This record gives sequence, C-alpha cells and structure tokens, in this order.
Amino acid sequence: MRGVRQESGKQARVINQILQTFFSGHPLTEAQLKELIGHTTLQVIVGSLIGVFYTLIYLFSRDWI
Repeated sequence: MRGVRQESGKQARVINQILQTFFSGHPLTEAQLKELIGHTTLQVIVGSLIGVFYTLIYLFSRDWI
C-alpha cells in the first residue's frame, strides 16, 4: 500500500512526462513538479529505529528501566 505522498510523486512524474511531450522543442518556463515527495520505506524504518534508540537512552539515563 502506498501513501498519499508517494502517489503524489507518481502523479507528478506522469504530469512532467506529459508536459515534456506536449512542449517538446520548446523550453518550459516553470519548474517541473516535485517528484520525490515524502519518505521511502527505508527512511521510515531507520527513523523509527533512531527514535526507539533515543527513547531507550533517555529512559536509561533517568533510571526508569
């Protein structure tokens, strides 16, 4: 299952391809739509692990565990 941000990036990629085909031979004056929106699965996993790691450090430093 993909998230909203990943689907937005997919749509931006398709729209950019349509614009390039439609305006071929003519430079586009506006910036292309952002294609990379949100986080990858790996980034989410690593971020979660870092969060757990810092939480454990905090709890150990307060002698809760």
